[in-house]
Amino acid sequence: MISFNPQDVRRFVAAINRLRRIVTIQANDFPMKCAVDYAYRLSYNITTQKFTYAPYSSRYKTWKDKYFPGSLGFWHLQGYLLKNIKPAKVQGGWFAGIDESAMAPAIRGGGSHRVADYGYHMEYGSKKQPARPLFNPTLDEFEDKGWPKLASEVQSRMKGAWR
Repeated sequence: MISFNPQDVRRFVAAINRLRRIVTIQANDFPMKCAVDYAYRLSYNITTQKFTYAPYSSRYKTWKDKYFPGSLGFWHLQGYLLKNIKPAKVQGGWFAGIDESAMAPAIRGGGSHRVADYGYHMEYGSKKQPARPLFNPTLDEFEDKGWPKLASEVQSRMKGAWR
């Protein structure tokens, strides 16, 4: 015959309930924290110019220095891209990057252009411009450093619930 100590059963059920609460909370919090961390890393990598790229053409560098003195370098002309890097709740989870609807005034000729288009051309290059990747290397950095740290924090919370 198998017998259970009622006090042990209560402790076991209480631990399962604590664990269930943590898992329910982390279903939203963990992806949110990942998005916030990735967005922070993108902004940090722009402002510190972490990655090394092919230099600007001398013509473009002269133009940029003349019309946008004090620019932070690569990935920064008027600051619209940097201002629009954000974490956001989307259907099915969280996102970090540039909102597709973010617009910036055109530099020449009036009108406006999508900030995401500027990011795409910087990331992947064009016929006239070499690629200067930021998003993919930052994602690699997040996968190596950010994600494991955040996952470890969740595991610690779960272990703490199982006491």
